[in-house]
Amino acid sequence: MASTYTAFTIGSTGGVAVKLTREQLAEQRAWLRESKKQAIAYRKAERKAKALLRNLLGRAQWQLYKTLGYLEVVGQSAKRYRLQLGQRIKVMAQGEDVDYELCLVTTGEKSVPPTDTLITRLMLLLSGEAGEKIVHEKSNRSAPIRYTEPVGIAV
Repeated sequence: MASTYTAFTIGSTGGVAVKLTREQLAEQRAWLRESKKQAIAYRKAERKAKALLRNLLGRAQWQLYKTLGYLEVVGQSAKRYRLQLGQRIKVMAQGEDVDYELCLVTTGEKSVPPTDTLITRLMLLLSGEAGEKIVHEKSNRSAPIRYTEPVGIAV
């Protein structure tokens, strides 16, 4: 007969006892170790992406990004774009008004650090007419969503 172990799961409704075999317990521990390794690698990749963005922007633009929580770039078409972490790209009208928003999802985005996807969008928009065309063709366009702008970026 296989040995069983009792594991406790603590949740908002209290603790739950679960009987696990030695093999199940080993699998659970291996999964937790692998999850921890992936989380560490993800955080390391995000730190590297932030360092790359800081180098791409320069000191003054980096400080603005940290303070405002977004980047503003002007494409070759003279359109002004506001980029922040997440999938949305705001296409700006005059002043601070948003004309419309683009939602651009890149391949593998769930496993890619958010700053890497921000860099991808930035590079596309700054690469000239062809890059802007790709952004507009591959994005879903929507009316602007009215919400408060984030203030500051944790570094």
